Amino acid sequence: MSLDGAKANVARTAHLTAWARALGRLTVGEVANGDYLAGRALLPYQRTLNRAPKLARWLLERGLPGAFGYFNARTQYFDEVLLQEARAGLEQMVILGAGFDSRSLMRSDHEQGPITEDSLRGGLTTACSRPRLVRL
Repeated sequence: MSLDGAKANVARTAHLTAWARALGRLTVGEVANGDYLAGRALLPYQRTLNRAPKLARWLLERGLPGAFGYFNARTQYFDEVLLQEARAGLEQMVILGAGFDSRSLMRSDHEQGPITEDSLRGGLTTACSRPRLVRL
């Protein structure tokens, strides 16, 4: 695989993960995951599909069986671990390949304390996420 192909694959994965998290909140509710900002990182076709969340979830599961549960469970687990570690004194976290991770924007200081977050993203994902984050 070429470097350009690899970068495009990383960006696709970031969009897919954001889509699964946004669908989780649309179809299951807040219990699915804490990422209320995931919908802001979606591609136009994903936003359009999310207008019919049950259909969008079916399509996601049809194309990638288990992806919906996996991405939402992973997000939930990571958030729980992060919260526990923050309460235990975590001061900084580094997320490698952060994609459209928005934890640094979502966290509430009264719950997690003064955590600084360094997210190391690939060039293509950073180029995509920067304009979306500016709109927040």
